[in-house]
Amino acid sequence: MNRRERRQAFKNMGIIKKKNELNWFHPDRVALRENNRKTGQEKHRQMVEEMEKVRYERLEHAAAEYMKKCKSEGYEGEELEWLEEAYALELVRNKETWQVDKKTKKKLRKQALESKNKRSS
Repeated sequence: MNRRERRQAFKNMGIIKKKNELNWFHPDRVALRENNRKTGQEKHRQMVEEMEKVRYERLEHAAAEYMKKCKSEGYEGEELEWLEEAYALELVRNKETWQVDKKTKKKLRKQALESKNKRSS
């Protein structure tokens, strides 16, 4: 911790001491609490947005890689759409509909495979 940071820390300690000397319902202490709450909520919102953005990008990248793999295996057109939908159902799980999603995913993959085999025969 350098000299400037130490000085700022001591200033903050002075603010905290003064705040603690005030009555809980003193207007200055109430204003400090409200300000802390607002800044905390804003920081939390920003952090959640950043995490969602990173997660979305990671899922998009994984889906793109999966589609590359499917193309290299010989799937085309509608088959790729079916496989993409099945992969999306696999990645994003919904607790209430997971059984139906599992059956739908299996059906879509089977449909894509049958179409590919029919096309290549």
